[in-house]
Amino acid sequence: MQVKVGCVGVRQVTVWVHPALARFLSGDYRTFSGGEISICLGEEASVRELLDFLELPRGLAELIVVNGEVARADTIIPASAHVRIYPIFGGG
Repeated sequence: MQVKVGCVGVRQVTVWVHPALARFLSGDYRTFSGGEISICLGEEASVRELLDFLELPRGLAELIVVNGEVARADTIIPASAHVRIYPIFGGG
């Protein structure tokens, strides 16, 4: 499933959010239950700005992958990127 969201910027990215994080998403995205979201971000948008845009509480998203590579909070997201957001993993 792919959800299209109206563009408010100039850089379209495709975002997949792990289902365990979906309940923490901001209002418009809260009903999102899996699949991908297409979002338009402003120029030079970072991973941190994307997480803020989605209103994910800090500390819940542990692993962010941009175009197949692990990203840091200050990583700039390129146009047409595929971003995957994973929660904290536990186990022993």
